[in-house]
Amino acid sequence: MGCYGIGISRTVATIYEDSVLKDENGKVQGFVLPESVAPYKLQIIPKMDNEEKVKEANELYSKLSEKGIGAILDDRNIGSIGVKIKDCKVLGTPYMAVLGDKVEAGKVELENAKRKTLYFIKFNNYRVSSSMFVIRYTIYERFG
Repeated sequence: MGCYGIGISRTVATIYEDSVLKDENGKVQGFVLPESVAPYKLQIIPKMDNEEKVKEANELYSKLSEKGIGAILDDRNIGSIGVKIKDCKVLGTPYMAVLGDKVEAGKVELENAKRKTLYFIKFNNYRVSSSMFVIRYTIYERFG
């Protein structure tokens, strides 16, 4: 005998199916889980050969952890930042913070992976909210 109701497996499959990311040619790049079900809200990607960027990334990770907000600090020494960004899309993390060479000193590149919106935020001008992962700043409303 079987069950024909809406079970947890069908619910999870629907969430993943709705969260697929595709490029302009329709090729699947990964997925982005909704913030309400994502185990990690933010993936922090620092440039590992820049000590200042690594220090800022560790500080951001610590502040998020103190508030109980799930974050991943990608501190692998292998691969470029581009490889780490692709990995973020495979993991389904809703937001990513990149601290690389293209970002000015003292700023964080914050991306909403689902909407593909990108913002540059001064590193010292944020507050971490426990109600949501989002780095609160004057642009908070744009993330929705």
